[in-house]
Amino acid sequence: MRPGYGGRHHRRARCQPPGVQGPRHAGRRASPVRERVRGRAGRAVRAGHPDRRRGRPGGHDPPGGGRGLTASRTAFVTGGTGLVGGFLVDALLAGGVEVVALARAPQGARRLADAGAQVVRGDIGEADRWSSRVADCDAIFHVGLPRLVPPVRGRHLRRAEREARAGAEIIGRLAAGRPVVMASCAIAGAQGPLAIARPALAAEAALRDDGLRVVRLPWAYGPSGFICGISRGLQMRRFRIVGPADNVIALVGAHDAARALVAAASAPPGTYVVAEPNPPTQAELVHHLCAARNAPRPDHLPPRMAGVSLGSVVVEAIATEQHVAVTAPPGFAPAQRWDRDLAEALAGQ
Repeated sequence: MRPGYGGRHHRRARCQPPGVQGPRHAGRRASPVRERVRGRAGRAVRAGHPDRRRGRPGGHDPPGGGRGLTASRTAFVTGGTGLVGGFLVDALLAGGVEVVALARAPQGARRLADAGAQVVRGDIGEADRWSSRVADCDAIFHVGLPRLVPPVRGRHLRRAEREARAGAEIIGRLAAGRPVVMASCAIAGAQGPLAIARPALAAEAALRDDGLRVVRLPWAYGPSGFICGISRGLQMRRFRIVGPADNVIALVGAHDAARALVAAASAPPGTYVVAEPNPPTQAELVHHLCAARNAPRPDHLPPRMAGVSLGSVVVEAIATEQHVAVTAPPGFAPAQRWDRDLAEALAGQ
């Protein structure tokens, strides 16, 4: 969902948010994380050990309180190996912000290190392995929501809610007054958020404080994630349109999603909602993907039958008319358009 995506990123498989993961990419062979990684300032930083420099100059207070991120500051990022999180790490590094990123798997850690981030290994629930690194950061970006791998049913959702709440509580305890920017889920119908948004909303509730910036995102598209999985499924004739398909599906490019998170760090605390204007219907999206993949248009499948492979939670999120009231961070506007940029974004270009 974003332009200019580097070649190394096309292996990322997570979708952030809502956290639904498409088919896993055929990743390159995993290799051990380098013991020393090169920081953007040109110094060697030992992976897993804090940068203890204090008093970084150049900070400023954004409107509404809190500290903005400038080139001399450091950000802690969870979920940096996911779709949106990967673009977020790139955007922060490109702006001169030093990044300390949490990574669980060796392959994801290697990608982050290659990008220029300082990497600390561990799961979000293993705070004893990474909490010391937060003390030297000026802001926290919490993008690491639990994965939802289809088929997604009620029991999977309840487990994801518990995990999302627990992870957010850890972030909240360690924030200690630092600004927290959280990626959440904007997938909603006429009656409010759909079930797929429940884990993200549970994390929001656990993190709620005066300094929290929440950026709610709809379906994100890019070189991995659920929309990319649909595209590949169409090419292999393994995906069918769900229901009548005249429902609108809200979208945002992963590159734009990352830009919105960075913009929110310097915005007043509050909840922001980001989505592209003029979203497609499900049928328009699928037909556009078919044209990009040179694949035949699929048949329609009743929602009940689609639920066998996707689960009722994902079927609802695909087949429901979506209503997203956009409230973007100040100064942010989407640069991507699905009808122009979707194919290139899925290809990692």
